[in-house]
Amino acid sequence: MGFIVRIEPIGSKYLEGYPQCKEMLQQIGWLQFLEKFNGCHKEVTKSFARSFQGTEVEIGDVKFTVNEAFIAEATGLSRAGERWFKNREFHNDSWKQILKSPNMDVSVFKKGIPSTVLKSKWRNILLLLQKFVTCEGRYGTFYVYHMRLMLHFLGEDLNLPYFLYQSLKKMASCVQRRVQFLETTLYHHGLVKILIEYHLSKSNDTWDDFLIRNHFEEAKELSPEPQATKRSRRWRTPTGKIDKPVQESSEEVILEKLTRIKSQLKVEKEIKESVMKKREGSSQLRRSHRLKGKLKKTSIKQTGVINIGDEETSMEEYDDEDFYEGTPEIDPAQQEIYDYVETLERTASIREERTPSPPLTEIDILRRDRYELEVLNRHIRNENEILKDQIKLKTDMNSTLSLHIDKVERINEKMKTRNRKLIRALTNLRFRLVIGKPRRPLACRQRRRRGLDVLAEASEFIG
Repeated sequence: MGFIVRIEPIGSKYLEGYPQCKEMLQQIGWLQFLEKFNGCHKEVTKSFARSFQGTEVEIGDVKFTVNEAFIAEATGLSRAGERWFKNREFHNDSWKQILKSPNMDVSVFKKGIPSTVLKSKWRNILLLLQKFVTCEGRYGTFYVYHMRLMLHFLGEDLNLPYFLYQSLKKMASCVQRRVQFLETTLYHHGLVKILIEYHLSKSNDTWDDFLIRNHFEEAKELSPEPQATKRSRRWRTPTGKIDKPVQESSEEVILEKLTRIKSQLKVEKEIKESVMKKREGSSQLRRSHRLKGKLKKTSIKQTGVINIGDEETSMEEYDDEDFYEGTPEIDPAQQEIYDYVETLERTASIREERTPSPPLTEIDILRRDRYELEVLNRHIRNENEILKDQIKLKTDMNSTLSLHIDKVERINEKMKTRNRKLIRALTNLRFRLVIGKPRRPLACRQRRRRGLDVLAEASEFIG
């Protein structure tokens, strides 16, 4: 028979497929407990099993006591009934009334009773008990403790918190004793989450904060809402208009939409025209280029002053063509001023368009580095635990292998001794066949001979 697969339901929605069983569970007061199942976390269950010694549990920064009373408070189960567990004997044949044939001899089944001998109603109850309470994977058979659990439905009350408490102790001891079989000995994931959530609720704490704080999971960054594009903003309708119930006819709705689209198109057209006018106004020549042809070369270079005293010739004497052919250069000091003003205007416009994000403070940088180090430490701790388990498994295998080698060596020595005895007996038998008398003991020999020639010894005996 293979390993048991410890699979538990993720939530209580599994019960929706068994309405008749829900009524029976409601009558005995177990339905409220089963409806509290809401997912699990394998790493949390592993930490619970490794730290639970029968009374106290310490998982990260959470430490609390687990006993029968605490389980009863967390699950809402009653402590009334017999305090019974798997290690106690059970002699009660009243459970046979749930069989298809109550007079069946069940002693012929050595490895569990097949579930096909149960009535269909009790078969579903057995499946729910195996999934939520005993947490097993062999749904085709049931055992003595399943009979005792089903007797609770027939009026013989059972203290279920005591049963769950003993089952948690057994699970924790098996996990701590058999690390290499962790997958088959770790169960009660949903029950562990129920107990931790109940303890956290006393201090107004939550399950998600507990997982993030103790590095079982990383904090989920909230994704920013997608900003609407210009195209989507144009056609977006106000929220108030969307929420109002539309009770008009289809023609009125279509006319209203058309008028709204026309008004939006008109507004867009006006915006485009205003933007184009601004662009045309801004697409003029630079100040320095505009001043070319209107200023003359000056001998005295003063800032902001143009010297025209060298030439008394009026501007009217020159034609337009002659004037633009010999355009004088602008004063370098003025050129510098114009360039500086233009750079200021350009940087101001760039700053208005761009809104840079504020730089991170030292505290934010330290927090980010601390979070990264915590995540790295958590991964390192997990790797160390895996390596410790592997080392322990290898040491166990080596010790087992050395024991087998010692055993084989002892067997080999025994076989060698037996082989020597057989060779000696064969030699005596050959001597008797040749001579017809038993062989005399060779006590007078001073040295041990490696080989024995039976015919030579027989000839000496005859002579």
